[in-house]
Amino acid sequence: MKKDLRCRLPYKDKTEKAQLQRFIDLLKDRIATQGVNVALSSLLSPSSPKGIAEKEESSTDLSLSLDGTPIHTIEQLIQACNVDTSIWEVDRFRTSTWTQKEDGEQLYSVRATFKRSTNQTVLQFVNDLKKGLYKYKAPKTIAKDRSNTGDYCGIINIYDAHIDKMTVLSETGTESDIYKNVELFERHFDKLLNYLEAPEVVIFPIGNDFFNVNDSRNTTKKGTPQPSYLHFTDAFKIGLNLIRRCIDKARIIAPIYVPVVQGNHDEDLATLLGVALSVIYEDCADVHIDDSRLQRKYKKYGSNMFMFDHGDKIKVDRVPLIMAQEEASIWASTKYRYAFRGHCHHSQQYKITGVKETVGVEVHHLRALSQPSAWNVAAGWIGAQKATTAYKISSNGCNVEKKTLSL
Repeated sequence: MKKDLRCRLPYKDKTEKAQLQRFIDLLKDRIATQGVNVALSSLLSPSSPKGIAEKEESSTDLSLSLDGTPIHTIEQLIQACNVDTSIWEVDRFRTSTWTQKEDGEQLYSVRATFKRSTNQTVLQFVNDLKKGLYKYKAPKTIAKDRSNTGDYCGIINIYDAHIDKMTVLSETGTESDIYKNVELFERHFDKLLNYLEAPEVVIFPIGNDFFNVNDSRNTTKKGTPQPSYLHFTDAFKIGLNLIRRCIDKARIIAPIYVPVVQGNHDEDLATLLGVALSVIYEDCADVHIDDSRLQRKYKKYGSNMFMFDHGDKIKVDRVPLIMAQEEASIWASTKYRYAFRGHCHHSQQYKITGVKETVGVEVHHLRALSQPSAWNVAAGWIGAQKATTAYKISSNGCNVEKKTLSL
């Protein structure tokens, strides 16, 4: 016969007996799950409230009830029960008087319910950034001799990568996930970097819809839903370490300039990527992270002017005027001008000339690296060649070489 372990003490006061029974049940549960020493320490902790708190917790809600306690404010209850306010927000709170003690101290009965904070993922995200910007090991590389550096810059353009986009074979005809996308991105980067050989400086624009979603809503910046199979913070960790590997490889052969270009999918996440990289490389003289929130980034190299933007904000015929307005001094001191843009997921090139044909801007709409989504396929936006590009452009602007890697 199973032995009855319930407390059977001769208390006439049912309330006092019930409180004791709750205490014994709680102690038994803690001993079973935590062990004797931990269970007793937790009960004897100075921060524990007087009385035994009943706690019910789910993935979205937390309920606390406490009887016969001097606690009577929500602040006291949060402190006594160690409620993590970065996770839980107060939903309701109620207090009422309890039996007064013989020494005259008033006791209370308190009830509180909490809802899981909608900002939790953002808070965790910020905390992760503060703790060290995720685990990362720099790739093992050997510094190259820079004595044979050429009189040209190297530009690596890998646009519209959408690394956290997942495509399903039955929906799109192709199969991809973040790990395949990262491997593809890095493989193309390595080949294009090898093509550059020994440039005077490497220019590596990042952003441009590097991520497919913008935040925890799993949508673009404007709120367009995106099918997502990965939390955005996990995608950020993977993407950040990918870009770090690329930068660390490039700085072996030359100083590197990294303009951060916000896309229409990942405007906020791309900005955070730039901030994180700026912190990581703040003491590195050979790495320049341009993480300003300006939509267009500019770089002068010799007689050349480069502009980088995503291509979703301004029409192509306005590009020369905007370049001349925003960076008048660079415009006036250069002869050859280029605008590199993404967004369209296909390649276009325009020659826009001013009054004199010797002054102009070449606007390049660059191909995307990512595969079409189920929506793209259903809408018929298919057939565009997937590719990445690299340029060698001489300081005097007279020599331009281009390499394209197609999938």
